[in-house]
Amino acid sequence: MEAGTGSQLESVLVVLNNHNSSALIDLCNQIRSVRPGLKTLAACSPAVEAGMRTRLKAEGLTPLLLGPPGGNFTASVNKMAETAGVAPGNARSRPSLMRRVLSWAVNSSPGAFLRQKLIEYRLRVAKSVALDCLKKHRPGAVLSLSDRSHDYVEGPILWAARRLGIPVVLPYVSQFDAEAALKYRRDANGLTFPELSPDQPKSLYKTWAKSRLADQVYQNTFFQAPYVLLASRVEGILSSNPWWLGSGNSDIVCAESQHGAEKYRRGGVPADKIRVTGHVTLDSVYRSHVKRDELRESLRRGFGLPGGMPLVILSMPQFAEQGYLAWPEHWARIREILKGATSPDWATLVSIHPRSDPAEYAFAEAEFGAHILRPRLAEIVGAADLFVASNSTTFSWPALCGIRSVAVWSPVEFLFGFLGSIVPEYDSAALPQLIGTLLNESDFSFEADWAALSRSEVFDGKFAERFTALLETAKAAPEPA
Repeated sequence: MEAGTGSQLESVLVVLNNHNSSALIDLCNQIRSVRPGLKTLAACSPAVEAGMRTRLKAEGLTPLLLGPPGGNFTASVNKMAETAGVAPGNARSRPSLMRRVLSWAVNSSPGAFLRQKLIEYRLRVAKSVALDCLKKHRPGAVLSLSDRSHDYVEGPILWAARRLGIPVVLPYVSQFDAEAALKYRRDANGLTFPELSPDQPKSLYKTWAKSRLADQVYQNTFFQAPYVLLASRVEGILSSNPWWLGSGNSDIVCAESQHGAEKYRRGGVPADKIRVTGHVTLDSVYRSHVKRDELRESLRRGFGLPGGMPLVILSMPQFAEQGYLAWPEHWARIREILKGATSPDWATLVSIHPRSDPAEYAFAEAEFGAHILRPRLAEIVGAADLFVASNSTTFSWPALCGIRSVAVWSPVEFLFGFLGSIVPEYDSAALPQLIGTLLNESDFSFEADWAALSRSEVFDGKFAERFTALLETAKAAPEPA
């Protein structure tokens, strides 16, 4: 189809660049239920392809590979520096020549400038490949998780789509927040990582970069390393405000609700880009809500549970997987949460995120008497009597189903204070009493939460139909002069 003409959708290209990208493949399968002939194309880095190989093979996808086989250049140099003991602040001894060479590569102005030029070259190569691919296949739309990852995949694909008038749509898959993004860029003491600090270690290159990249700095922190940002600006893929989704090479930014749409607007995203669609998995959540009684009976039979036992679903936090905590602290926190969330008075059903290894969490059954769920959370959440999670995007799902939630400890600021059905409790020792109280509650009104989540607009089992119609009428913004 011609992009943005409103004719039937024939193909889409999905950008795969992190653990949430599988949701885009799932979304294409949903669209295929509405448009059976839909063809899915994919683009990713060699590293992502290796990590998703089983899923890609199962879907019959052979992605376009962009970027160097060795992966991210910056990460490679930093790893070398760490190994050699020359990362900023590291005083370990190593052979003097290696220390001098790598210290120069990591910290000096000439080193940063050379890295910028190498990234510019690689971006130009990737842009050329991306442009040829999109010219050949002419997808009706490009789906991406974001428009602010200045890498060798997302950036070139979105740039090429803009050149060719192919609309770029950002489906709503996960929550984000500028403060949470800042947390990733600081150490345990709250100090910005040296590579992302405009001031430390001092260099002429950083001083110059800060003057050129004022819109990329938040609370005195670069969104990415300055040489990455400057290279991206030179090659036309830099978002005007990467701390918020939607300010880059995108045409439609999907929000979970009117509340979410307002957050985008406050973040500077143009209002004409924003569409309220709900989360991409809402049809599955809706089916679990409609089939609640059937699912509850199936779960009780499967786990051998008494007929009247309440069901508490725990979405296992990913503190270490997300990079917030080191693994030892992660496991200590998880054990505290499991101890508080399990009891002979209810059954605790644990949902493991697809990015996590279920085998590593098997102890939840042996040590705490919990039960590991095999179905995906979206397919089962409507069966719960109570939901427990840590600052998760999925908090909206039980609320839409009329189910109370408990928010356990999180390393970042709680983002769901606008939902009254969620009770924060960061002291795991207090969880048993709170869970028992909420399970016996019967008079909570969800009306305010449903209004905030635009329930009447998005929770009807027809997400796939609406999203397909959105793609078929999407129009790309004209290419900047």
